[in-house]
Amino acid sequence: MSSNFKVHFATLARLASPLMVGLALNTGIASAAEEVPDSAWRQFDIDGKTMSVRPDSNADGTRSYEVLAEDNGLVMSRLLVNRNGVLSNAWKTDLDGDGSPEVVVAISQLNGTNEGAVDIHEWDGYKFDSVQAPRKIAAEKNVYDGHDQFEFAAGKLRRAFPRFTQAGENRVPTGETASYQFDMQSGQWIAP
Repeated sequence: MSSNFKVHFATLARLASPLMVGLALNTGIASAAEEVPDSAWRQFDIDGKTMSVRPDSNADGTRSYEVLAEDNGLVMSRLLVNRNGVLSNAWKTDLDGDGSPEVVVAISQLNGTNEGAVDIHEWDGYKFDSVQAPRKIAAEKNVYDGHDQFEFAAGKLRRAFPRFTQAGENRVPTGETASYQFDMQSGQWIAP
């Protein structure tokens, strides 16, 4: 090894991470990196493709998530969704029965509130077409205070939340629960 190469390699070693140096030297560090567990939070198979939902944190402290479509380990499509909330559940379904499956993602504590939200990402074989289910329901505007519970049951995306009332300066639960299901054709929450 020439002394000139040693100087350049020493500079590289100071500037690069140990992983990069290990890769350059082929010392086996790469195999240790390959053993890092997958960061998929939920994962589904759609038409032989792997669809995964992965949480992400942004530099400003907000949260987002990404939906990846992979074919034999190669990324076909990547969708980054800036929703500042906590991922609560995800499902693979075909809500509108058109043969194009959807990945449905439920989020809670949206923007630091008690409110929830649902994003629907329909896969067309090449990319995702996304819609957000409405958060507000006109008939519930005076009683809604969040605490949404989303579930997928009997082929339907369902939403339930406690109704609240104003008691002085506080919002208190009435003891009643509102229940709705999502209608993909109208894009609205409807009473079952």
